[in-house]
Amino acid sequence: MFASITIVFREGLEMAIIVSLLLAATRDIPNRSKWILGGTGAGILLSVLLAILALNNATITTLIEGKITGGIILALSSILIGYTVIWMKSNGMKASQDIKASVNNIKENNKPLFSLSLVAFFCVFREGIEVVLFLLGLTSDSETTGLAILSGSLIGAAGAIAAGIAMYFGFIRINLGKVFNFFAVLMSFLAAGMAMNAVSKFTSAGLINPIINPLWNSTALLDHHSNWFGLFIHVMFGYTEKPSLAQLIAYIATLSILFVLTKNQTNKLMKAKKVA
Repeated sequence: MFASITIVFREGLEMAIIVSLLLAATRDIPNRSKWILGGTGAGILLSVLLAILALNNATITTLIEGKITGGIILALSSILIGYTVIWMKSNGMKASQDIKASVNNIKENNKPLFSLSLVAFFCVFREGIEVVLFLLGLTSDSETTGLAILSGSLIGAAGAIAAGIAMYFGFIRINLGKVFNFFAVLMSFLAAGMAMNAVSKFTSAGLINPIINPLWNSTALLDHHSNWFGLFIHVMFGYTEKPSLAQLIAYIATLSILFVLTKNQTNKLMKAKKVA
């Protein structure tokens, strides 16, 4: 039971950090809970469905375990989060200047909300797949019963949800404009981390040359599998103990692209403000 509690809580905490940030950064936007929590729920339901199918179908299990599948999901998540970062940066400045105008603009356009829903879905689904893989591994242990795995999973999920709620109420105490800007910076690192992990998956599948692998090895100093601080910076900043040079290039390139695009967006808004 303890193993399943740890697995589900650890992966669930990664989901909770992202979802709580999404909800806090958009707290004054109408209907944002419906879209974000809808995407979250869809990600969880699909993960559960895959778990059920994987228990009864070896082909589904192989697909879930596939490096290419994981890489595609990570790459799509990185792209979606990058789009959301640019949108958040724009609306964060608008919120700081005129929150009512920003909210009214969003009321008339649900496209950004749909994007947020997709971000929540892919992030939760990605972690959900990892939970499925780990729990499938536990089922192969003859000393671990299905009831123990289920009970531990429910306890771990409850703990992750409680942590997410606590984080949400902590985030909403911050000024909205600052939350938007903080969110944009944090999610830029998250997108870069996902791009880097996607490269790792594609490298394992033989689709990308790692160039130098590993570039360094800091496992002895900070292992995100066994250290909570390591886990946090892994989730939020893409930290990995043994990155390849190809991964580092993907990380820096993603951050650079997002910096340039958000900088351009900021300059456009400043010019528009001066003209007005």
